[in-house]
Amino acid sequence: MIAAAPGKLFTTGAWAILDGAPAIVLAVNRYVLADGARAPLGPVRPEVAEVARRLGGPPPFVDASALESSGRKLGLGSSAAAAVASAAVMIGGDPRETSTRRRIFVEAWRAHRAVQPRGSGGDLAASTYGGVVQVQRNGDELDVTPTALPEGVVLRAFALDRSARTSDALDRLDARRAEAGPAMASLVAAAEAGAAATAASDARSFVKACAAHVEALARLGAALDLPLVPDEVTRARDLLFGAPVAESVERPVLLPSGAGGGDTVLWLSARAPTDHEAALLDGLGLHPLDLELDRHGVHQLA
Repeated sequence: MIAAAPGKLFTTGAWAILDGAPAIVLAVNRYVLADGARAPLGPVRPEVAEVARRLGGPPPFVDASALESSGRKLGLGSSAAAAVASAAVMIGGDPRETSTRRRIFVEAWRAHRAVQPRGSGGDLAASTYGGVVQVQRNGDELDVTPTALPEGVVLRAFALDRSARTSDALDRLDARRAEAGPAMASLVAAAEAGAAATAASDARSFVKACAAHVEALARLGAALDLPLVPDEVTRARDLLFGAPVAESVERPVLLPSGAGGGDTVLWLSARAPTDHEAALLDGLGLHPLDLELDRHGVHQLA
């Protein structure tokens, strides 16, 4: 059996999910593949080894190269997708069947937590269920609710020239919780606004919540002495949107996906970037990524 699990992108709720707030996470059409008929060619990824240990079998061959660019990760959740795809292969059956999919999610979540205990789990939910999901921590469990982006929201993805290590940012947060408290509270408020706007299918409010998330992310970066909103994003925002805009025009938001600091940046607006804007973004180091929403979640290829 060969299973495919999609990558993910966070909109609102990154960081805030660690404090119990809801996150809106998207599954995207780049996939980690797991092949149960092939043995790994080299060292086994830790999360895959843990899935295999839990399920009592040999680890499958895993290919996560589609979630990378020139050997650099894109922040699309390759470790979570690898855990989900491996669990699907080892459990067997049709991953689209409700009880099988739930078991895949539970096994992947527990294995991933054993390897990365500070992970939010939002990436695992998106990789398992696909589409758009609202994810919220409930003690040691995750509540996952399928949802959709509000009608009229236009999303585009751009890759930065460097990757970010989420573990480094989490280490800094652990050491500076008191200083980070106000920024975390603002991130929680933005997350709750994003979830409410999604539930109401209110595109304008959702984009505003994304803008509030970016502002709070910048404040968290200042508290942690980390550039969570990269300089490329700040320069692009100032260059493209620094001038006043008409009341009838929605100001686009450039949102660092996930923990920030690198990897992938999202354009969120009521409109797509113009060719001129896309060229300027590319020149500033934000390179367009050909990504679309995945509707399948984890699924069987063969």
